[in-house]
Amino acid sequence: MRSKTYSITGLFFLSLLLVATSFADESAIRWDSFVATNLMGRDLETSVGEYIGNIDDLAINPSTGRIDSVLVNHVTGVGAQVVSIPFDNISKMGDNIFAYNPPEDTYGFYEEMPYWYLGLNQLPPMREGDYKFSTLLGASIESKEGEHAARINDFVVNRDGHVVYVVLDEVGGGDKMVAVPFGALSMKGEHLFALDTTKERLVEAPAFDWSDVPHLYYATDVYRYYGLQPYWETR
Repeated sequence: MRSKTYSITGLFFLSLLLVATSFADESAIRWDSFVATNLMGRDLETSVGEYIGNIDDLAINPSTGRIDSVLVNHVTGVGAQVVSIPFDNISKMGDNIFAYNPPEDTYGFYEEMPYWYLGLNQLPPMREGDYKFSTLLGASIESKEGEHAARINDFVVNRDGHVVYVVLDEVGGGDKMVAVPFGALSMKGEHLFALDTTKERLVEAPAFDWSDVPHLYYATDVYRYYGLQPYWETR
């Protein structure tokens, strides 16, 4: 009897250890995800809070599934030109505060104005072939059978610049929202994407809620549902 008790106790502590390890693995991933539309229309500032311009759009690389650059307008000293600023140089300072951190070598001599202040117009333009986030919103989603299945509502982006997943609404013609990996979509037209799954399977997918955005385990389940390996597990 005592041996059986020890066995049960051992299994209990082993299960706790496995759960703890699982959470440790998840916490090792830098998971600061946010909704892409939270970037749109926001002011871009310097690291000390000085206004640079207004975030107008995002340039998304379809090959990597990452945001290549943030498109900024109303930039002081640049006029009407939209400036493409590398996303890697953008930091999230708060819930709705984003700052530009130029590479260290762009600064001149001590106490000299930083290069970007007068030279943002010298940055390279948006990468050719990138998708504009604004043109993807509202795009129609077709199933594997070629039927209209949903509409793009938003993207969830991780702080490393990856589009974690795409949020779809009007799924199956109803009010349901679901999430699909960006890599599961392929462009068929300017406002039309194909999803590599059936309409029935999309309708049966777990429902998405905005409270799911910061949770790594939810994103992992999304990838698993569509038979894809999460990008953060391939690093």
